[in-house]
Amino acid sequence: MDENKEKDVQENNEVVHEETNKTETKQEETEKAEKQSEVKEKKNKKSKAPIIVTVIILIVLIIAVVGYFIWQNIKKNETVGTTWGDTYYAFLKAGMESESKEMKEDFYGIHDNMEDVTLQFIDIEENAAPVMIMNYKEEGDNYVNVYNIQGEQNVYNRIVSEPSDVELLYNISLNKYIWYIHIDKENSDVYSPITLGETTMTNSTQENNNTITENSNNIANNNIVNENTVSNTTSENLVSAGTPEEITIEKGEETVQETVDGDKITISKFDETFVKPEVEESTQISVDLNNIDGLKETMEETVNGYKQEEDIVTEEVKTEVTGQVEKIESIKRDIKDAQEEIKEKEAEEKRKAEEAKKKAEEEARNAGAKAGSYTLKYGTYTPDIEGPAAGEYTINSDGTFTYKNNWENVNGEKYTDTGSGTYRVYYSEGDLYDDTQCWVISFSYTKYHSTYEPSNELPINNNDIVFDITGNNKFQYRQSIGTWTLD
Repeated sequence: MDENKEKDVQENNEVVHEETNKTETKQEETEKAEKQSEVKEKKNKKSKAPIIVTVIILIVLIIAVVGYFIWQNIKKNETVGTTWGDTYYAFLKAGMESESKEMKEDFYGIHDNMEDVTLQFIDIEENAAPVMIMNYKEEGDNYVNVYNIQGEQNVYNRIVSEPSDVELLYNISLNKYIWYIHIDKENSDVYSPITLGETTMTNSTQENNNTITENSNNIANNNIVNENTVSNTTSENLVSAGTPEEITIEKGEETVQETVDGDKITISKFDETFVKPEVEESTQISVDLNNIDGLKETMEETVNGYKQEEDIVTEEVKTEVTGQVEKIESIKRDIKDAQEEIKEKEAEEKRKAEEAKKKAEEEARNAGAKAGSYTLKYGTYTPDIEGPAAGEYTINSDGTFTYKNNWENVNGEKYTDTGSGTYRVYYSEGDLYDDTQCWVISFSYTKYHSTYEPSNELPINNNDIVFDITGNNKFQYRQSIGTWTLD
């Protein structure tokens, strides 16, 4: 019985052991399956990652491309076609939007009386932004405002307060095409060159009621800065260093040269200075300064109508200008030749006049002063004596004489007597001292000086000194010795 019991226990233990082994086997299989599942899941995750990244990149690219085209569309709607055009557009827009009448007029050049306003761009300097010209009429006269960009976005303007326009002229002396502000004054025409430097008024312009007012207006990011920060700048000379000078031509000013034949060669001062070429300028576009909404379209048209200098100064234009310059130079040569001929003629006439004068003087000297049958030719008469009573007399054809006597006394002291006055030749009937009747010459002093007696300005006796004419070209003291003869 005990044996059977042990046998049953042993069998039961084996069954339990077998069941335990089965359970452990199932647990191992379960763990193995779980591990395989985890490995598989990790593999699946790794295989999905590149796909997700690719999808994200594609989404970003799509957003970027769409954003770029949206930005381009916005930018296209905001610009007028060029950076400088945008700057001018922002400047004018700010001026039109300004609520300050003073700012509009002084800084933007916009006022209520402007009619027929047009805009155009001109080419002033290579690789620089074009200059904007605002043409308008007021009470029938034409006026201009000139705007140019300095620096990045700094607009500098010149407001001309007298009738004016803008002209492209060929400056002959500078051999250069230059844009000028032509100011039409009452008695003159002023041609002020448009330059990109910091240009201002000349003194002559300043004296005429500030014809040109100049302002500097800052633009940042296509927006005018606060109007309170904009400064008005005025300098002293319209032309900066190295630029063409302002030229003033009086109304009707011309050069007229008479030829030796009596003809006249005439050329106007303008034609001497400039040639006005026939060119097709940049298009002038009408602008309504009260219509802000239409400004952008107007600016686009103006920008599109802009022509550079090389586009308007064609080879045909250059040929025509060269021909005009050659004509002007030919006229200038004719004037110069005529001037030389006139000078030669004047020199010849002067030479002939001098010869005639010398001949007349010679004839007069030969003729001399008549004294009856005697003649005293004009010239210098020297005495045959020495001392204080001597001296040279020079008689002239106009009735005047000069006197000079260098003498010395017995002590060897030297003196000089000089004098001048008038003389006359006449027939003497005699006098208190001598009743001789003959032809005489008398000298009347108006000036006299002697180093012997400096205090005496006239001879001591202060009377006429009379000499008897004793022959041709000879006279002698009436009551003294000494005879004077012609040298």
